[in-house]
Amino acid sequence: MTEAALASRATLSADINRLAAWIAPVSLALAIAAALVWLVIEPNRAFDVAVAVLAITCPCALALAAPTVLAGAHYSAAKNGWLIANPSVLQTARSVTHVMFDKTGTLTEGRLRLTAFDTLGTASPDECLAIACALEQGSSHPIASALLERAKAANLAVPRMDAIESFPGKGVGGQLQAKSYRLGALAFAVAESSLRDDGALWLAGPTGPLARFTFDDTLRQNAHELAGQLAARGVALSIASGDAGDKVTEVITCMTDDPQHARARLTHEQKTA
Repeated sequence: MTEAALASRATLSADINRLAAWIAPVSLALAIAAALVWLVIEPNRAFDVAVAVLAITCPCALALAAPTVLAGAHYSAAKNGWLIANPSVLQTARSVTHVMFDKTGTLTEGRLRLTAFDTLGTASPDECLAIACALEQGSSHPIASALLERAKAANLAVPRMDAIESFPGKGVGGQLQAKSYRLGALAFAVAESSLRDDGALWLAGPTGPLARFTFDDTLRQNAHELAGQLAARGVALSIASGDAGDKVTEVITCMTDDPQHARARLTHEQKTA
């Protein structure tokens, strides 16, 4: 996305390039006219005047100005953790009316803590935790970090899971000793269930649900300040998250009085749409 943004031309650059195309012949005409005038006034200075006119009206400098400014803006934004996917947004930022945020790691710290988990089958808590960690091994997701941190603290041996497959926005599945396991949202891990999706992480095996994990995350300290600044500018704040409704509503109510601006259990494609 970064490469595509840097390679694409912003509307500003395109406009200036069109302007520069007209300035070039105009600059030459002005330089020739100035030289002719100074040939009459003071011939020795005619060439210097023509060069000065070309330097002042230089279309090359104008054409280079916009890309230089845009590159500087990209660099400054990147240092502050912003990815500008479309350069034209720099021109339209002043007229923004709505801002949509992801939740985990954006409005929250993104450092999840495993606060509790309940076993639902015959497997012990250590076995459930080990299986969950095996499914999440190699993942950089905050959930994986929280699970592996708990397993490390308990000195658990994490088995090797085979045929691991990730389902974006839903969870992960794999096989251990020819048995299939799933870890993720309730609707993904336990396909047919009358239970309510409360945002917990579910582990299921061949015989059904094995464990339910509960995580906690902390709202960023400057989230309230951000909401206030957006409100002062008349900008509507919305959240599009893959988490359950309860978790998303909890965050949106901390930032705005309108919980209707929260969308939960969205896939990556739905967030983009």
